[in-house]
Parts: sequence; C-alpha cells; structure tokens
Amino acid sequence: MSHTIIDKRQQILDVAKELFATKGYSATGIREIAEKAGLSLGNFYNYFKNKEDLFKSLLDPQNILEHLTEIKLMLNDSFPFNFKDIIKSIKTVVDSDFHLYRLIFIELTEFN
Repeated sequence: MSHTIIDKRQQILDVAKELFATKGYSATGIREIAEKAGLSLGNFYNYFKNKEDLFKSLLDPQNILEHLTEIKLMLNDSFPFNFKDIIKSIKTVVDSDFHLYRLIFIELTEFN
C-alpha cells in the first residue's frame, strides 16, 4: 500500500474510533465517518467493506497485544509489584489510547 493510502486508512480509523467512543457504534453511520474523514461515501468502501469491518480493524488483536505487552514491561521494571502498581500500569496504557479501550468496553457490552 502506498503511504497516502495508509495515511487515509489511519485517518478513517482515528475518526471512527473517536465517533464510536463518543456516540456509540449503533449511533455512528458510515456517511458521518466518511464525511468527517474528508471522503465521499463511495471512497470509504475503497478502504473498508462495511462498518463492521472498520470496527474489527479498530479492535485488531495485534494492537491490543502491543498494549498488554507494554503493561507487562512496566510491571517487570518494578518487580516485585503490588496491586497498586498493576492498576497504575493499566491506567497509564489505557490513558494513552482511551478511545480504543472505550471501544473494547462497547464491544463487550453491545456485541456479546
């Protein structure tokens, strides 16, 4: 993929993450995402098959695994650790990408 395509795809993901986290998955439409990302509705489909495909891309297991690895590394730096250290490490990672973790919560409550 060219650099421009990757940038536009990431822009769509960023817009969708913000809208899904603030308005909810059901209340957010593809047209709104495309418009806010500066795309036509038809152009949106060059990047994602549908809204579900976009949502699944946001919850990419590799991305979440990277965040969990970051928590593990933080805890290894302060071994032995206590419960307070664990919570602080998790909070640091969640704060770094709050919208992602809000989406995870939405996914757990809306889709299960």
